[in-house]
Amino acid sequence: MTTGNHSEPFEGPLSRDIPVVRRGPAVSYAKRPTGPVTFGRVVVDGRLIGFVYYSDSHDALGFLAADGAGDFGQNAAGSWSRLFRFQFERALSPSEAFAKIAEGESGSEAVGNLVPGSTESVSTFDALDALARRS
Repeated sequence: MTTGNHSEPFEGPLSRDIPVVRRGPAVSYAKRPTGPVTFGRVVVDGRLIGFVYYSDSHDALGFLAADGAGDFGQNAAGSWSRLFRFQFERALSPSEAFAKIAEGESGSEAVGNLVPGSTESVSTFDALDALARRS
């Protein structure tokens, strides 16, 4: 937005960023760990839709949709987030939550299941993100 002469930006109360200050304990796992990440592939009807990943050292657990899964993968992310929140409320570490998911505690066939034996590790979250973009 500009002022009347259109050469200077307008600075008003609604043009400034709102500072966000976190207070209290975490309410969910971290989403973007730094350092090594362990992950497993998630499939629905044999089709890769994404990856569940964790890092105990960064208290991180999340779902990363595969680009090839399109909207289905993005929509599944919401269901996985609800499951992760439930696991967090049970006070499970990320690796404990991942183990429960690997045992079949994913909630429903509609959002996929971890492929048995698909657990791998990568050196960074960015490496997993790159894999998801290629998948």
